[in-house]
Amino acid sequence: MNTAKLLFSKDVSFAEMTVLSIVFAIPGVLALMSKASAKASDDIVGFFKSFSMKIISEKQEKLQKLKEEGKESGKANNFLEMLLETEREFKNKKEGEKKDISESKNQDLDNKKPNKCKFK
Repeated sequence: MNTAKLLFSKDVSFAEMTVLSIVFAIPGVLALMSKASAKASDDIVGFFKSFSMKIISEKQEKLQKLKEEGKESGKANNFLEMLLETEREFKNKKEGEKKDISESKNQDLDNKKPNKCKFK
């Protein structure tokens, strides 16, 4: 009851009432409108995705070039550089862990004593 009071207490313009009437009368119209808006939003998201990926790849190349020249400061100047440095550190840490695991397995195999059973 309270929801109905809130709904009908608002001033509804003629255009809003017309759109609501059409949507309730012909539900397929709403489906067409939602498909059109979904396509438009996909285009917008695609644009920003490609734009962002371009900026990220340019920044990665710039940081790689600085690293090769030995001018890398190790201090991020902005949020994007901080994210890229964190990503690189995370990858290095994972690679280090993989090496440690393989080295420890090799050491375990080298130090493994033959199993001597006393009871046969």
